[in-house]
Amino acid sequence: MTSKEYFEANRRHWDEVVPIHVASGLYDVAAFKAGKSRLKPVEREELTDVKGKGLLHIQCHFGLDTLSWAREGAIVTGVDFSEPALEAARALADECGFEARFIHSDVYSLPEKLSEQFDIVFTSYGALPWLPDMQRWAEVVARFVKPGGTFYMVEFHPMGGVFDDGPQATDLVVNYPYFPTGEPIRTEDDGTYAIPIFARDQTLSERETHAGIMRFLEEQFGPAREPDSEITQDHKDIAAALQAVLQTCQIHVLRHFRKETGQSNLCLAGGGALNGSANGV
Repeated sequence: MTSKEYFEANRRHWDEVVPIHVASGLYDVAAFKAGKSRLKPVEREELTDVKGKGLLHIQCHFGLDTLSWAREGAIVTGVDFSEPALEAARALADECGFEARFIHSDVYSLPEKLSEQFDIVFTSYGALPWLPDMQRWAEVVARFVKPGGTFYMVEFHPMGGVFDDGPQATDLVVNYPYFPTGEPIRTEDDGTYAIPIFARDQTLSERETHAGIMRFLEEQFGPAREPDSEITQDHKDIAAALQAVLQTCQIHVLRHFRKETGQSNLCLAGGGALNGSANGV
């Protein structure tokens, strides 16, 4: 397949998942209509002064984050290469009474369709892995930020995507490259990330394994604590034990990653960096 054919395959995929995502519990459109914001605390805490400012949301899907910024007072423009997604975004904006503009374009062609600049250019979770040319993408982003403006990107760390996470995976196996190879990655999946994993078709063994884990946890630690109940010393001890286990798992993951890739420099943040350094990773 050529790069153009891969690009079109991606576009068809995003066209197809629009009605699934609009109806999914993950996106929870009903809660958004009732007043809930799709923005996470980190975004709202770091982009605090948006009222009356022009905000360009690139790769906006069907516009829930875009319209959440409109709810915060921003003057929003959303861009996506899926026309069905934009149709859903426009319908949602009309139903909720938001002023919003949505432009049908892939990122690379956007300068041919839009000339103005914005106070804020925004993009978020899951946008970057679909891009064939990061440098061109960054050049387009820079083109639309006003002098003195803000480009805000919040994204998943790519470390989380290198390992095999299929239902048959039993060990940490590097399945995808961490660094660009110049070639697209082809995957075939049933369903979409918006469908919870246990709502998908599963083998009996998968369901039994999950049920068995839940029974084991209840047998060892008792029923789950209610959100508003008191945090006891037992709860603190369990949390400390789980932290120790997770730290050990993290160290093994990092050592395995270094062994498999041959990379001696790993980019970590926060507690992960401290734990890794303290344990000689």
